[in-house]
Amino acid sequence: VANSNASIYTPVGQGNEEGGSREDESSKDRTSAEERAQAVTPVYMWGRLWQSDPSDQTTPVQVQGLDHLSVVQIACGKSHILALSSEGDVYAWGGGGDFQLGHGGKDDVISPRPIQSLARLKALYSQVVVMVGCGGCHSAAVMSNGDVYTWGEGRDGQLGQGSKAQQRSVPRVVMGLLGTKVTHVSCGLHHSAFVSEKGDLYTCGKGKHGRLGHGNDRDHFVPTKVDSMSKRGFFVLRSSCGGSHTAVIADGGVLLTFGRGTAGQLGHGDTKDEMEPRVVSFPSLFLVKDAHCGYAHTVVKAEGGQVLTFGSGEKGQLGNGTRAQQSVPCPFKGPLKEAGFDSVTAGYVHTVGVIKSKLYVCGWNAHGQLGSGDTTDTDVMEEVPVPSRKGEVTVVGGFDFTVAVVHPPTASRVVLPPYSPSSSPSVAHGEAVASRLMSKSLFVKEEERLAETEAIWKEKVIPNWHKELGSRWMMTLWGKGIPPDVRRLVWPLAIGNGLQVTPDLYDLLRERAKTAGDDERFGPSMTKKETIKLIDIDLPRTFAGLRLFGPGQALHSVIKELLLAHVCYRPDVGYVQGMSYIAATLLLYVGAGYPAFVCFANLLHSGHLFAFYRVDRARIYEHLSLLERAFNDSLPVLAQRFRKHDIRPSVYAYDWLATLFSKSLPLDVVGRIWDNFLRDGEVFLFRTALAVIKVLAASVEEKEKEKEKEAEAMNEEWEERFFKILRRLPPDLRESDLFDAIEGFTISTRLETKVGHLNEVENIAAGSDTH
Repeated sequence: VANSNASIYTPVGQGNEEGGSREDESSKDRTSAEERAQAVTPVYMWGRLWQSDPSDQTTPVQVQGLDHLSVVQIACGKSHILALSSEGDVYAWGGGGDFQLGHGGKDDVISPRPIQSLARLKALYSQVVVMVGCGGCHSAAVMSNGDVYTWGEGRDGQLGQGSKAQQRSVPRVVMGLLGTKVTHVSCGLHHSAFVSEKGDLYTCGKGKHGRLGHGNDRDHFVPTKVDSMSKRGFFVLRSSCGGSHTAVIADGGVLLTFGRGTAGQLGHGDTKDEMEPRVVSFPSLFLVKDAHCGYAHTVVKAEGGQVLTFGSGEKGQLGNGTRAQQSVPCPFKGPLKEAGFDSVTAGYVHTVGVIKSKLYVCGWNAHGQLGSGDTTDTDVMEEVPVPSRKGEVTVVGGFDFTVAVVHPPTASRVVLPPYSPSSSPSVAHGEAVASRLMSKSLFVKEEERLAETEAIWKEKVIPNWHKELGSRWMMTLWGKGIPPDVRRLVWPLAIGNGLQVTPDLYDLLRERAKTAGDDERFGPSMTKKETIKLIDIDLPRTFAGLRLFGPGQALHSVIKELLLAHVCYRPDVGYVQGMSYIAATLLLYVGAGYPAFVCFANLLHSGHLFAFYRVDRARIYEHLSLLERAFNDSLPVLAQRFRKHDIRPSVYAYDWLATLFSKSLPLDVVGRIWDNFLRDGEVFLFRTALAVIKVLAASVEEKEKEKEKEAEAMNEEWEERFFKILRRLPPDLRESDLFDAIEGFTISTRLETKVGHLNEVENIAAGSDTH
């Protein structure tokens, strides 16, 4: 039922370990339009489609929304699909009734949409997805550090997150596998299997019929090692989970199966269930290279390409010319009996194989999933038209549909430079990485603490938002930082929708942005074409190291749509540089579409941001003057030194305030700064600015003393070096040092009143300027 480990899988590279400035990384990450075009891998579907046309499709149609990507893996479930890009981003679409799409809701999605929480993991911890798996109604992702995240339906334990994990709406780490570097995952109808780099097999989920391989039929709610495999000396390479059975390939080309055997799907010559892995007998010299489980049949490919099948043949899925079940491996009937297949896959009740980019199919075809142009079942492998003859084709079978990826013949599987974790601003940020490297026990405790905090927000705070807002306990909880997965719920509440932007208005704005002519006015002084050109310049360098917002990257079209819709909403403002960082932060934490747009529009239409993005120089000067006054009050000696050398906030703090530090600090730190900004307003940004200056000054002073001790020549004055650091903050600025420093600063009541009054003036001006 779920061929989550089809041969389309290609690991995503980790890149080099060298760091570099953000501008350096931006230039290294830029890829020419020609190179991106050569790397694009068109994706096609047929059968039951989850696109704008709900009818069955008996011939291939291209999937819209992936036509700018290099796709390296596809996984198919009962009604949903995951696509993994070469950048390590995951796109999900299809049925979402059990949260299996990972978008945070149960809505079906008709076109591929990036999973925002996985993109956030990439941004925060520099971990990318290297493999995905789809089960009946659940999903899994293996990260580059070997961690596993699961989401969707979990009532039978298939998520591996404990008995309380009934369902997960967004990906959550499987804590039972922390410390175990997972290299492969497969998902069945109600169970999951994980393979470690040490060759051990772990399973969880429904245990009926012995499909977990633990010698019994008990359910397991956390991944449990299949001890019999390691005790017998088997080194597991990969696995495949079917409806109620499991197949495992071990080193040496050995295949072992276990679970339900009533249709002969285990290949042991009988129809008995097997509670533990049992070796399948094959003809001599048949070394298993690949194996895939359907609902009740199994397809196996040898190293030489020969394919054997066994199990249920009710719909002809065995391809042996009969509809009978087969309990021992048998070849296809006809000329393909000894053929060398490049790849083969099992859908729910159908089979698809590829030989030199030619497609051959058999089995159930009620929805056109064979791609033969009709809905007639077939019990022999028949050639069907390929989606494209312009490259190498790989296929994956789902429940009642099939997906194919066409790889350009002139390109390898991953052409674009692979995502390099070191290119993310968070990588050098010690605590973000250290949190992923801490001991298993400490990390489990941190996850448990995070889960408890999430529960408080979801159960006590959010349902009673207006009642609890301003209460001491809530403000204290808020000040400690909001859990990342809860920000998508809390930030919209904290920002509000004073502009009363409706979904219908947002749709109209998006449509207006699409249909407006290139020469139409888009902003105070630019045409649409000029505005798009400016946005296109900004997006590749917006969080450049994350490789999420540039051309051909996961969130490029999403952020561009949001920015252009806002230009249509506020043509008097247009697009102003810096907006892309605000939009990007919202997309990563709040999600795409209407919620992000509401937050974006309301943020830019209130407080100091209203002045900054109206480019009201007089008002901007007032805000920066108040910051300088806070600097004078809190750090008088350092402030005097700055004034002496004419280092003013206008040259180092403008971006800090205009982007709420999003342009200057690692994303995990930015998230916490935004939490407190939404609670305390601009005053918190002032405290953050003072803390940044204090921490950096101490660091520069320490380095200066070290150089003086070594009697090194000082080629630059202290002020000049410090000014350069302020313009480009170091990525290793520690979160704990920064927030400890923030705690040490208080803004005087008098100054805080002035800041509040100035922001109130901005809000009044914004109110009178509302459309």
